[in-house]
Amino acid sequence: MLNVMLMLSRAQPPEPLQEVQWHIRNLASQGVTYFASPQVLRTLSRGAAVVFYGDSRLGNRLLAVGHFCGTVEIRTQPGLEIAKQQVGIYGPGQLAPSAKTWVGVDQLHLAPTLTIEELGGTIESEGSAQGFPLCAEYLPSGQTRRCVFFTTPESLWT
Repeated sequence: MLNVMLMLSRAQPPEPLQEVQWHIRNLASQGVTYFASPQVLRTLSRGAAVVFYGDSRLGNRLLAVGHFCGTVEIRTQPGLEIAKQQVGIYGPGQLAPSAKTWVGVDQLHLAPTLTIEELGGTIESEGSAQGFPLCAEYLPSGQTRRCVFFTTPESLWT
């Protein structure tokens, strides 16, 4: 199954650990929550895993695993409605100008002890690491590191 890892960076607000905690609370009350992302995830299917991980300042450690339920472009009417619901975390000055898409998850669990290697995936993102085992050593560098597609033999939600 095709899945994705999305980096949450400390380089811009909100702070990644606070962002994940807010989304867990929001999900509990709303049934779905949306992370802002500069990535457009057209190839991802409902039920895929969205793995949120920290930038190098957080040791690239896994923060949470979400159950993907769809995307909405931010600058559409539905996207603007979602923005109103997400103001608690993406208020004024909190939504990166590069954000293009709301990434919806209808399940979200903290991953305090899970490692990248334990996901058991194979990197599918373009670049020199394509086809390599999913592990910290082979994460792409630079901007491509923000979104890493990977496959697993089975759903991470079974």
